[in-house]
Amino acid sequence: MYGSDCSIIDVGGQDTKFIQAENGMVVDFLMNDKCSANKWFNMSLKNNYQMM
Repeated sequence: MYGSDCSIIDVGGQDTKFIQAENGMVVDFLMNDKCSANKWFNMSLKNNYQMM
């Protein structure tokens, strides 16, 4: 991974994953395996991580 801090959102066909890294190490991981378009999961990411 290039750099030290980043957030990765992987929206797939079956699930959505959120990975947060600091200093090159994963510090948080969230996964919704019910539906990749789940509005509430995406809103939670936005509100908890000040995204979008």
